[in-house]
Amino acid sequence: MAQALPCRPQYLVAVPVIR
Repeated sequence: MAQALPCRPQYLVAVPVIR
């Protein structure tokens, strides 16, 4: 799953929102 996560701060912040 780590591969699917890019090195983008915006995406990391949206992870909990999507889940």
